[in-house]
Amino acid sequence: MLHGQSTNDKPKKQIRLTQRESAKRLLAVSISVHQTGFSWGFLGTELIELALFVPLVLFGLSKLTRKALIRFGHTADARVSILLVAVMVAAEGAQFIHLEGIVGAFLVGIALKRALRGNFAVEQLEVAAHALFIPSFFLATGFLVDFAVMKRTIVSQPGLVLLLIAATIGGKSLAAWVTGQCFRFQKAETLTMASLSFPQMAATLASAVVGYQAMNGSGDRLLDRGFINAVVMLVIFTCVVGPILTERFAQRLPEGKHPHP
Repeated sequence: MLHGQSTNDKPKKQIRLTQRESAKRLLAVSISVHQTGFSWGFLGTELIELALFVPLVLFGLSKLTRKALIRFGHTADARVSILLVAVMVAAEGAQFIHLEGIVGAFLVGIALKRALRGNFAVEQLEVAAHALFIPSFFLATGFLVDFAVMKRTIVSQPGLVLLLIAATIGGKSLAAWVTGQCFRFQKAETLTMASLSFPQMAATLASAVVGYQAMNGSGDRLLDRGFINAVVMLVIFTCVVGPILTERFAQRLPEGKHPHP
């Protein structure tokens, strides 16, 4: 464990969930503005809808799902079916207020995880996600990768790739350094914490793909294919470099403070 880390991971998980919720809200507003155009009236309406939709999913839908599981979830198939229905309802609700369905699905995932932690139905849904949904997503993302476009991006826009990597590494390092200063971590602990946060994977790719799929009335995409390829290179770089640095920095940690695998 890192120095100063509590054995209770609940507060840290809540912080990570809050950060993800904020990122999804920002993505949702950006996509809506791109698709319909910017106006103060639309922005205000969108923010109000988000303020109503998020707690409705996180608290209302989770309670309804819990009651449905108690009443109808007598078999494993029924429990998983109820959770899938909740995901579809949230996704359709998100699209109803001009958001991407992935935003609603993400929020309902948080809601169900909070409401049904440790429930066998959630474990079954996670198995289905890891075995089917997540591989399907990465397969679809792989089809977006064009090596010719990737080569042109590296040659014509090397700054885009380098700045994405530098912004990610720099931002994560700065956050780790500030945290280390606040909690008086040793240098090895700060470096280990930073390297653990370097890898970018599912959320980064999902956000990029949603931005690529978002089109306005003129047919212009929010993010072009070149940016998608740059994000893929960012993912590859951080997922390779992060674990290597973590292994190196973790060896310098004081005895008894090595992070759990």
